[in-house]
Amino acid sequence: MVLRCGGVSYKLVGLAAEDFPAVVPTASPTWVALDGKALKEMLGRTAFAMSHDESRYALNGVLLSVQPGRLRVVATDGHRLALASRALPNGAGSATGIVPRKAVQEVMRVLGAGEEVQVALVENQFILRMPNFLLVARLIEGQFPNYEQVVPKGHPCRLAVSRSALAAALRRVSVLSEERTKPVKLLLSPGSLKLSASSPELGEAEESLAVDYAGEEVAIGFNSRYVLDALGAIETDEVVAELKDGLSPGIIRSLEGEEYFCVIMPMRI
Repeated sequence: MVLRCGGVSYKLVGLAAEDFPAVVPTASPTWVALDGKALKEMLGRTAFAMSHDESRYALNGVLLSVQPGRLRVVATDGHRLALASRALPNGAGSATGIVPRKAVQEVMRVLGAGEEVQVALVENQFILRMPNFLLVARLIEGQFPNYEQVVPKGHPCRLAVSRSALAAALRRVSVLSEERTKPVKLLLSPGSLKLSASSPELGEAEESLAVDYAGEEVAIGFNSRYVLDALGAIETDEVVAELKDGLSPGIIRSLEGEEYFCVIMPMRI
């Protein structure tokens, strides 16, 4: 390649065009049409749970699962799992793939509100297509955990609470928790949720919230950052927390629907 400008000239050495990786797969992809805003919301509700541990490479992205009539987006780092789902028109087919973190971040950056996008999983590639834009990313090779087995079933303790009130209380109480894992203990009793944290270097904190609950007393510990991330992904002010006992994972979901939830592993406090 030769570049000239006035009295300046550059000669650049190039490579053979056939050596450039194929951008578009040879097989014909099966496209799934989605609202761009909806896809961005689904990724935003799950991307925070992606792992940053390079030794667990299969968790360094989100699982995109296209099933007949439904799209699921799942992310986990082994300590928590976030899942968002949305109905699809019939005839979408079935396909799954792990989309890498950088591609997820780029998709969230370029998607706006209102435009229709098309996505496809074909030949170990994720493809996103919209007017005047095409993104192709190589899928992560590896085995994603069976997320359906991770999701607890039959939680007897179900409470409803204000999302904003719970988030604010967690932020205040966690100020006096141990810095690395930010553990907070939750004591659930009829009509009340007590949050507490302590640190030998800093002291103790305790706060109580009024909740809609009429079951047995349950005590459990969580990483407060994980709970705050899950609450931040929910837009409605009323949320539901489902617990079984102090050693079983808890679930946080919106009060109004089943299209999003986050499973969080407990901590021993």
